Amino acid sequence: MAFDPVAKIRERSREGWAEFAKEWLTNRRIWIQENPERAAIGGLVAGIVIVVFFKVVAWAIFLLAVFAAVVWIIAQPEGQQGAKTTTPSASYNGAPTHRKNGSQSSHEGSREEPS
Repeated sequence: MAFDPVAKIRERSREGWAEFAKEWLTNRRIWIQENPERAAIGGLVAGIVIVVFFKVVAWAIFLLAVFAAVVWIIAQPEGQQGAKTTTPSASYNGAPTHRKNGSQSSHEGSREEPS
């Protein structure tokens, strides 16, 4: 059975991936608080690596950001898990939308006739 990364990503919703990242970061913070000496040595080594291999580290951060964006695009929102996507016009209920300047607009394309 081949590894299908798209199916693996779609197993969780966007919110699920955000929760996974938040939980992972929380676990790292707890580890740092419980092991301050190891965390200090790790931070020193990481700082030296960042300074010496700046281009490599910058590319790694860039690739990590691209990977996160791809996961965010592939993963579906929580409400759409298992559902087909709908077009914006299918979800429009006919109510006018408000703009920032206070005016209203309707998607029906009506024009006001001059008096």
